Amino acid sequence: MGRVLMHYLSEWRNQKLYGRPTDFVFPSLQKRGRVPICASVFCRVHLRPAAKKAGVVIPDGHRWGLHNLRHSLSNWLVNKAKENGKTVQGILGHSRIQTTLDLYLGEDLDEMIAAHGEVR
Repeated sequence: MGRVLMHYLSEWRNQKLYGRPTDFVFPSLQKRGRVPICASVFCRVHLRPAAKKAGVVIPDGHRWGLHNLRHSLSNWLVNKAKENGKTVQGILGHSRIQTTLDLYLGEDLDEMIAAHGEVR
C-alpha cells in the first residue's frame, strides 16, 4: 500500500467508531462492526457522495460504484501513468493479461487527439 493511501486509511481509522487494528476498515454500523458494510450501502453512503464532492459528474439514477473505480484506475495507470500492463494485471488480480487488456483498458482521448495531430 502506498504512503498516501496509508495516511488516509489511518486517518479514517482514527475517526471511526470501530478503529482497532482488527476491526473492519468499513464496518457495518447496523451490525455493530461485526461484519463489513454492504458494498451497495458503502457506495451510496460514502463513495458516491465523495465522488460528487470531488467533481465527478454522476447523473441521478445512474449506477456508479466500485467497478467504475476499477475501470478508471486501470485505464489511468496504463494511459496516463504509463504503468506496465503486467503491473496493472497484478493489481487487478487477473490470471491472464489479455483479460486486463480486453476488459479494463480503453482508448485515451488525449493520445488519440495527439496522434491525429501527427498525421500530415
